[in-house]
Amino acid sequence: MIEREKYTIDKLPNGIIRIEVKQGIHFNEEDLKEVNRIYTEDLKISNGLFLIVIGEDSTSDFDNFKRFARPDRNKIRKAEAIVTKSVLHNIESDYYIKHFKVDHPVKIFDNEEDAILWLQVI
Repeated sequence: MIEREKYTIDKLPNGIIRIEVKQGIHFNEEDLKEVNRIYTEDLKISNGLFLIVIGEDSTSDFDNFKRFARPDRNKIRKAEAIVTKSVLHNIESDYYIKHFKVDHPVKIFDNEEDAILWLQVI
């Protein structure tokens, strides 16, 4: 497990990479760059399954949505399951999926169990 002030990254036994954005934090461009570096350099992930859990009351730079959809970031992803715990995060995640049309499957869930099951059949 990789633990930082704003997030944790775990490699689950089933090969899924789980990132949890902690509660009440603001996730900015520098945080996104650090996470991407960890994925590519430390964990050496390619074509991975990602479980993204967004903590309640956390926020993100609006421009991060554009950065989330960058081709260099997406080339390491086979699929993303986003677990949201608030209506705002659900709306933001839906915007990311529909507006940027990333080239891998992305789905929003309200619990981790369903998200993991979906990732396991991708």
